[in-house]
Amino acid sequence: MAAKEFFRQKGIAFQEFDLSKDQGAVTRMLRLTRQKRVPVIQKGEKYVVGFHAEELEKLIKPITDQYIHVVAGITGTKGRLLKALKAEKEKERNL
Repeated sequence: MAAKEFFRQKGIAFQEFDLSKDQGAVTRMLRLTRQKRVPVIQKGEKYVVGFHAEELEKLIKPITDQYIHVVAGITGTKGRLLKALKAEKEKERNL
């Protein structure tokens, strides 16, 4: 419940699998994580097993180079915004 509430509060859409009704989901979970703990949160190739708010924050807020350039290009503030976003990206890398 904590993970679902976390995503709802952040306004992030998610897909839920009911392991009691979906044996295929159980098989995928075991194959991908080799664990029987829930929840399993996946984003791309990254997984968080169990509810860990700090890990989920990192997972949902990656700042990529492409994102930096797109946002900077849209806003037309390439100088200041680009520097600020790059600084934020460095902070995340150092966590």
